[in-house]
Amino acid sequence: MHAAPAVRHAAGRAKLKEHLLGPADPPSPERFAVAVRELCAKSDDRRARADARPSPAIPAPRPAGDGASVRRGTEPGA
Repeated sequence: MHAAPAVRHAAGRAKLKEHLLGPADPPSPERFAVAVRELCAKSDDRRARADARPSPAIPAPRPAGDGASVRRGTEPGA
């Protein structure tokens, strides 16, 4: 008599489960918490590097009514 399909494929299912979901130890909530902390640390490092760089000067807006047209080649009031 042949082994039942459930028993015959148990090892394959266990291997697939570990591949898809990761190992059972440490538990997934712990692995998730570690991953979140690592991501936060990367984000903090990136933010610190960005804050350390000098920001480019932001040009002042043009005053209203200076005669400049939004479209090139057109005169104001045309």
